[in-house]
Amino acid sequence: MTSLLMTALCVIKIVLQFCKENSLNQTFQTLQSECQVSLNTVDSVETFVSDINNGRWDSVLPQVSQLKLPRNKLEDLYEQPINSISGCLL
Repeated sequence: MTSLLMTALCVIKIVLQFCKENSLNQTFQTLQSECQVSLNTVDSVETFVSDINNGRWDSVLPQVSQLKLPRNKLEDLYEQPINSISGCLL
C-alpha cells in the first residue's frame, strides 16, 4: 500500500511539473489544492538565492507565497524585508 501511495504522489508531482512548465496555472493551483500535494519548487534556485542575497524582495516574496514552508521559516523570511528597510533608516 505504501509503494502505491508513493507512486500516486510521484504521478501527481509529475503532472504538477507539467502544468507549471506549460503555464497551466489554474490547473496547477486546482490540482495542488485538491490533492493536498505541493510541488515546492522555484523556477531557478540560483536566481532565487541571488534575489534573497541582494534584497530583491519584490521578486522573492511572490515565489515564497507558492511554497509550503513551516510557519516559523515563513515568519523569519517575511521579517527580512522589514529588517532591510529599518537598517537603511538607521
